[in-house]
Amino acid sequence: MKKIVKLFSSRLDSTHGSDQALKESIDACKALYEYFQKLVEHEKNRFQKLEDKASKFLTMISVIITAFLVVINNFSNNLVSLCSLSIALQFYQVILIILLIFLFSSLSVSWLYLLRVLKPKTTRHLPSTQETINAYVQNANRLNEIYEDNAKKMKEVIDEYKSANKIKATFLEKAYQYISISGVLFVIIIPLSIIYKYLT
Repeated sequence: MKKIVKLFSSRLDSTHGSDQALKESIDACKALYEYFQKLVEHEKNRFQKLEDKASKFLTMISVIITAFLVVINNFSNNLVSLCSLSIALQFYQVILIILLIFLFSSLSVSWLYLLRVLKPKTTRHLPSTQETINAYVQNANRLNEIYEDNAKKMKEVIDEYKSANKIKATFLEKAYQYISISGVLFVIIIPLSIIYKYLT
């Protein structure tokens, strides 16, 4: 009789231990799942912020282009044949034309980089099919495996967002560099074009 009681008690202890281990496994996988969930949201927000910055830069470029067209219009109205100018003014006019070409080029390059940042991209997402719902409902006793599987899928989503964000950040940085160059050129060209207007 004592042997039977001892055997029964040992089985209860092993069952209890097994249940406890399963609960701990579920809690660990759930914590991992929630951690990756937060990472997905972080990368998605970063993705959106990069596109918002690109939109703001595009607005800035649009303003610079408008001012550039005004300068070009003013310059073309006062453009004089090189033959009728002194050597000094000929050199001045050529320098101004070169600067305008550089400004146009840097604006164009920055515009292209920003468009590449804003280029639509299909990103991976977690499955939301009936099959996924059934997996939760029909395998309630295997939640640790479900959490682990979803965590792996979220890692794939995170990796894809990180890759896309890295590319967008690179293009945005290059666009910013060319916008900075355009700003410097524009600041140089404005007074030079005003001086040219009075000299001719």
